[in-house]
Amino acid sequence: MIRTPNAPGPDPTADTPGDGKPTRVARLTVQGWIQVMLAANVLLVIVFAGSGGVLQARADDRTDLLTDRIQPARSTAYQLETSLVDQETGV
Repeated sequence: MIRTPNAPGPDPTADTPGDGKPTRVARLTVQGWIQVMLAANVLLVIVFAGSGGVLQARADDRTDLLTDRIQPARSTAYQLETSLVDQETGV
């Protein structure tokens, strides 16, 4: 069927390939589109949750390094510097 400019309505052959059968996308109903969007959203949530877990683990490792090694070393360095200044003042 060839659509003429005067024919009302959509072209019935617009979503069909050369063999005349409708494509899979054209056959999706509203419920099908909702299911596709729901599946895409679930996939995104899973990806973001996984990447968030990895980032949280890295942040925990950095925090442990800071509180267990760097901060005590910094405190000891400040105490050593203060003691050195006191000794210098005493001399």
